[in-house]
Amino acid sequence: ETGRALGMSAGAVRVAQHRAIARLREMAAAEEFIA
Repeated sequence: ETGRALGMSAGAVRVAQHRAIARLREMAAAEEFIA
C-alpha cells in the first residue's frame, strides 16, 4: 500500500525504511538517547 501511494515498488519501500531506521539509530546513538 505504501509503495502504491508513493509510486515506489515494495522493494524500494523496504530499502527506504531500512535506511531511515539505520539513520535514526545513528542519530540516537550520537545523542545517547538509546538506553
